[in-house]
Amino acid sequence: MNLKVIQSFLLLMFLMVCINGVSQQTLTGEKALKKAEELAVAAYEKKETFQGERLHIISQTVDLLNQVQGYERRKIKVYYAVANFFHFAKLHQETIKTGLEAKRLHLYSKELLTPEEANIQRLDISYIYHLLGDAYEHLNQLDSAAHYYRKRIKINEFEKSIEHSTSLNNYGIFLDAKIKNKNAALNYYQKAYQITKENFPEHYLLASIRDNIADIYRELKKFQEANQLYEENFRYFSNFKNNSGAYEDVSRLVSAGAQYMATFFELGEISRGLRQFEDLEILLKGVPLPPEVRLEFLKAKETYFEKQNKLVEANHIGNQILKLSDSINDARIDHTTKTLEVMNTLTLNKVQLKNELDRKEKENTIKNQRLILWIVILMALIVAGSLLYLYKNRQQRNLNLQNEKLLSQKLLEITVLKNKQLESEIESKKRDLTDFAINLSQSMEWAEELKEKIAEKKLEITPEGKKLFTELEQEIDLKIKFDENNQEFLQRLDALSDSFYSQLKTLYPNLTKTELRLCSLIRLKLEPKQIANLQNISLPSLHTARYRLRKKMNLSESVNLDKVIQEL
Repeated sequence: MNLKVIQSFLLLMFLMVCINGVSQQTLTGEKALKKAEELAVAAYEKKETFQGERLHIISQTVDLLNQVQGYERRKIKVYYAVANFFHFAKLHQETIKTGLEAKRLHLYSKELLTPEEANIQRLDISYIYHLLGDAYEHLNQLDSAAHYYRKRIKINEFEKSIEHSTSLNNYGIFLDAKIKNKNAALNYYQKAYQITKENFPEHYLLASIRDNIADIYRELKKFQEANQLYEENFRYFSNFKNNSGAYEDVSRLVSAGAQYMATFFELGEISRGLRQFEDLEILLKGVPLPPEVRLEFLKAKETYFEKQNKLVEANHIGNQILKLSDSINDARIDHTTKTLEVMNTLTLNKVQLKNELDRKEKENTIKNQRLILWIVILMALIVAGSLLYLYKNRQQRNLNLQNEKLLSQKLLEITVLKNKQLESEIESKKRDLTDFAINLSQSMEWAEELKEKIAEKKLEITPEGKKLFTELEQEIDLKIKFDENNQEFLQRLDALSDSFYSQLKTLYPNLTKTELRLCSLIRLKLEPKQIANLQNISLPSLHTARYRLRKKMNLSESVNLDKVIQEL
């Protein structure tokens, strides 16, 4: 069995399974995401209907999103809508779960976005941070709430936008309501107010920020400053109407009017406070008020009668307030009960659906067991054959490696032995050459002495002189082979120093052949006089030659020439 054939077969099977799986997953994911997007739109369009129906739709949307792999940017949009729904339904745990998933997708995909896409997604994730902060705040997990409120500020701090102002304002509300840090809250309100007033002077947010600042001033007993801000808001909401002439935000109008009246009372200006309520009552004549707004208006009216000591009227209004409060609380309890019932029903439906899916999955598993078993057996045989082949191949490879290792060790031992023999021969020849050089040097010294003797006897030729010349001639005959020996020495010197010459030429390419031989003679550790004799020059000439050599080698006077050559 050929290993490459086995590998090709396994790779082909793997690719077929992967391609089939990816194709199905992509198709299923695309359809599931499209359906989730449609459900999210449907849930938004049903915002005026019973909350339970929308909750059922949102639950289906989340189930579909869990089936989708990829499509991060589109999924963030759907999670945005889902988290927003859970936020208004006051399902804080579900808000956190959905928001954290949207945050995870944002961190995963933000590097792949174009600048335009990144800006859109930044606004989406900024609101997600707000929802997370609000959910943690309602669960009294204040550190986590502060963390996400600050993250929302940070993600928007590079732009002087409404989103930036809103994030500052909301963090101020959190600091005021939950942390009870009035000064810090006021600081964030004022930052938000400055940015909005400079860049968006007609924006609705400006009134909300004014209201928050005024509330802080009122708690700090700065009633005059609070009164001025409430007056601005009252005038703003009095003129804030839609095309049909109806008030756009009657709730804020009532709140601003009531607060404006209250600060007059706190300043001791009772008559102006009474006139303010009367102006508000005139504005609201014939305007239908939602229960919560009517409750606030009645509380202001009760105060209005109390300030005039009309206790009967005030008591009558107080009874209306109690009835309306009970009605609002009952409606809230009923709404909460229905929401919980729907949640329980959805949970039960999910369990039933899961059981049904599990039953079908078991049936499919039983049907496919035989096929899977044959596939496993086939794959096991293929893998076993591959492993056997690999095992045999590995054994042979290990054997070859061991043989190669033994052969390499033998060759290494032979090489080491030869190198030792070669080094021994070189050292022996070097010693012979040194001895030969010393003998030649001594012969030349003898010739010099002979020359001096002849010079002395030339002046007085006597019978004794003739006898001396005869002796000298005999001695000269014995040493007549000097030139041949000198030539042989130089040849042996060059042969032994071949690699040394190559190294010198590489380092100092300007050296002559005579200078190379001088370096070699120095390397043999001969005395200067012996070197001079071997080169057939005088000692002063040798000194001159050494000076030129030192100069070509760029050596300073403090450097020992002999030591440099010995170390090469």
